[in-house]
Amino acid sequence: MPDCRLCPRQCGADRAVSAGVCHMGSAVRVARAAPHYGEEPCISGERGSGAVFFAGCPLGCVYCQNYALSRGRIGETVSVERLAAIFAGLEAKGVRARVSDLSDALNLPRPGVTRTVKEMERKGYLQKQVSAEDGRVTYLLLTDAGRLLSKKYDSDYFQSLAPCLDDIPEADAECTIRTIEKFYQVMCERRNVHEKW
Repeated sequence: MPDCRLCPRQCGADRAVSAGVCHMGSAVRVARAAPHYGEEPCISGERGSGAVFFAGCPLGCVYCQNYALSRGRIGETVSVERLAAIFAGLEAKGVRARVSDLSDALNLPRPGVTRTVKEMERKGYLQKQVSAEDGRVTYLLLTDAGRLLSKKYDSDYFQSLAPCLDDIPEADAECTIRTIEKFYQVMCERRNVHEKW
């Protein structure tokens, strides 16, 4: 995106070449996608709202409570197809996603999420729906085309992954999973220590 002007900072960065004030380039980075219960009841409901946390933020708050997210240090770079799969997963759990939920869950600045959502809407993968309970709230729903795209992504991904895993014995796979979980726990603990500095 040359000459980025999506947020009030109007930094003009060419995000395909280098990051903008938001610390993000042109890719969408997702840190978390799950039901979120921390909003008002009219928004979260009983099943939660579909929260997708994006990385990056243009604000630069001195006491940022989500520093690792706002600086784009955590998260997974995802394609539009993968983002559609994330929406489908949340929808399957009975939650409804909003742009703010996606932004928070993926730890990306809302302008970047809005741009991606608009692109997905333009391509027919998403549609917007105003909440009947609160007209200020707009939910994002996958269209049939979005669901097909999500299924195709899952199918292609797992078909390409399966042959790589065929020769791994079950005991080795379980050991690898335990090791990754332990590694993740250690890294989270170390991050908490380093963030206190």
